[in-house]
Amino acid sequence: MAEREALARSHQEEHDSLERGWSEQRDLLEAEFKKSKDESDRAWIELYADATKKADEEKTRVSQLTVEKEALARQFDELKAECQKEKETIKSVASNLESEKSRLEKLMECYGDIAEIKSKGDTY
Repeated sequence: MAEREALARSHQEEHDSLERGWSEQRDLLEAEFKKSKDESDRAWIELYADATKKADEEKTRVSQLTVEKEALARQFDELKAECQKEKETIKSVASNLESEKSRLEKLMECYGDIAEIKSKGDTY
């Protein structure tokens, strides 16, 4: 019976020793996992904050570029309208010059007729 008790005690001691070993190993693994998870969480938070900051900067940049684009579009439209006015003015001047040319040609024809009359023996 003593042998049996010694064997049972030995078995219980071995069981307790293994259980303590596993418990210590589990505690170490849990601490390691917690440390790794905390580091991962901090890294993710930093990355998220950086990405959010960059996104906000890009949104601001897009807003500025949109305002600049609209200003340039208005300026382009104004220049286009001004160009159209200038074209109309040039066409009007060209038309007036054409009319003036025709009038001057007729006037020259009249002077040519007068010159012919004088050259045909007009004594005046």
